Amino acid sequence: MQPVKTPASLTLSKAPNSLRAWLPAFLSYWLPPLLLTGGIFFMAGDYGSTSRFHWPTYVLRFLLPSLSPREILQLVGLLRKILHFLVYASLFSVYARAFRWQLHLGRWPLVILTLSVCLLISGADEGRQAFYPSRSGRVTDVLLDMSGALTAAAVLWPWLRPKEP
Repeated sequence: MQPVKTPASLTLSKAPNSLRAWLPAFLSYWLPPLLLTGGIFFMAGDYGSTSRFHWPTYVLRFLLPSLSPREILQLVGLLRKILHFLVYASLFSVYARAFRWQLHLGRWPLVILTLSVCLLISGADEGRQAFYPSRSGRVTDVLLDMSGALTAAAVLWPWLRPKEP
């Protein structure tokens, strides 16, 4: 007598193995964008304000003792703007990587979706800052954030082909 063949979808022994194979890949692709987004929202609160977040000022005073306190504050402000640009370039990169792995989109849909997510996060970030007296949510910061995301899109364009399933 021949054994009865069951469809692969009904075989229980394969489910844990597929989950075991899928979970590390999911975490590898989705944990970086989720952690970076969480970090952005954490720093968007009162903790990220210049009145509470002092260590960059201390480091610059140590490294550049010849600068006046006013020059140090100007340098901190410039570094914060550069950081906005770099964080959103990184945010675009990690979300594009995750969407490419999960959705297998073409270049244009992938770029549009990822830029939309970056814009949503940036708008929420700056909108949240408007509720703190020590912060100021600015449209110019959203533009700066999006310039970082757009730059990342332009640099990564050759690598944004759909990933083979």
